[in-house]
Amino acid sequence: MCCRRTQMGLPPGGGGLFGLPTDEKTSRNESSQGLVELSTISHGCTPLFVRKYRFTWYHPIPRTFDHLKGPFLGYNEVEMAKTNKVFSDKLTVDLFAGFPVKDYSASLAWYERLLGCLAAFFPNDIEAVWELAEQRYIFIKVLPEHAGHAFNLVFLSDLDSFIAQVTERGLQPTKRETLSNGVRRVIYNDPDGNEVGFGGAPLKS
Repeated sequence: MCCRRTQMGLPPGGGGLFGLPTDEKTSRNESSQGLVELSTISHGCTPLFVRKYRFTWYHPIPRTFDHLKGPFLGYNEVEMAKTNKVFSDKLTVDLFAGFPVKDYSASLAWYERLLGCLAAFFPNDIEAVWELAEQRYIFIKVLPEHAGHAFNLVFLSDLDSFIAQVTERGLQPTKRETLSNGVRRVIYNDPDGNEVGFGGAPLKS
């Protein structure tokens, strides 16, 4: 069991998922339900999905998180503080952000109008990919059961210019907002309700 826990990235000995203590005598009434969102992405044209997994952990009441001060999933605080980046600068990363849609033709036309260009390539007959910038892509894929549940944000150095160009193509933002720090954000909703967001720095006074 110790070897198995090590392979899973868990510290040896007791402790459940995320290092939370387990107690076989603890009843289900003392359990807490949590929801984990995992994003999976891979190179090529594999879509970005956000899947939700429900898990249960058991704990004695009252629950404390003092045990999280030590090793956490096999990494201590010193190791986790070494970098704020997921990938090394030496690694080439291509980002594909996906939007699940129902109607391929209608969505294709809408994204062409929003982005002002034809798709860069078509992996198959249910996907279309646009290159926003070098190694940065968005794409649509026909997935009716997931349509309308995606949201992304693209931060631009000249947000106002982009909004003006989109307006000329006949689309208006569904929502405009300015955050407390002055950062601006606009959201366009595609035909299925997916949120395509664009952000910009605060306006200079």
